[in-house]
Amino acid sequence: MKTAQAFLLIIVLLFCTISCYRFYTLDVFYFEPETVDEYFQPEDIEDWYHIRWVIPDSLIEPVVLDAKGNKVYGFFVKAPDTIINPVTIIFSNGKDKNINRYWGWVEILWECGYNVFNYDYEGYGKSEGSPSDEACYRDKRKAVDYVRARNDVDLSRIVYMGLSMGTYVTVYGAADYVKPALVILESPPASSTALLKDSYLLDLPGSYVVDAADFDSEKRIANIGAPLFLMAGEDDDFVVFERNGEILFAKAKEPKELWLVHGATHTDIKEVVGYDVYRQKISDFVNTYLP
Repeated sequence: MKTAQAFLLIIVLLFCTISCYRFYTLDVFYFEPETVDEYFQPEDIEDWYHIRWVIPDSLIEPVVLDAKGNKVYGFFVKAPDTIINPVTIIFSNGKDKNINRYWGWVEILWECGYNVFNYDYEGYGKSEGSPSDEACYRDKRKAVDYVRARNDVDLSRIVYMGLSMGTYVTVYGAADYVKPALVILESPPASSTALLKDSYLLDLPGSYVVDAADFDSEKRIANIGAPLFLMAGEDDDFVVFERNGEILFAKAKEPKELWLVHGATHTDIKEVVGYDVYRQKISDFVNTYLP
């Protein structure tokens, strides 16, 4: 009898451990926000952010959105004055830090001649609230609504772009909310299950690990309804291409374009190939469909 009770206790403890672990993995593994009182303060900028400060302050417009009572902060960067009817990029960040970390991408996109809207998810940077898959999707919807409501944006020339975790909300926005003209994904995970397993957290079914989190681009990618440009690092050991990007690319509908970069890892494609090449690849794709 005591043996049976002891065995039952072990089963209960194991179940509780797994239940706690699945929430821990999603919240801590996925979301690594860094809050700030103000953006672009020297003490918050790391050299490896590769910010060059090339955008004139006069073209950077601070934006505050309301997401279910939480203030969500972002910046709308206007294209250079010489550009007529520019493309507008809505750029969704990765899982760590805040806008400061991703400003290098904003600069490159601006140098391509685009408007760029970049925002922090709830709980990141100055944005209020706490991050979750639901909050990230909500923030994406608010970002899309804001950009589409501007009178200086051509609705037929809006592009969604996401990096790493930001590709989830990018695919969601295209498949489940408002279709853009184009979709650009950099280092995209296929799903929460694929990413968590890839990162050696626990070899359990996804339902045990993630508890039904809705980060799943694999189930949505066929419905984005826009030409796709997917780029990934061949040496990315965080989001392994063969188990993530390759699956997404196979399930995406034509037209689609793949750029697999030799020697690049998860977030260093632009540094590995050089900014000129990176800009040209994006520009070539965009110009093919939005001349």
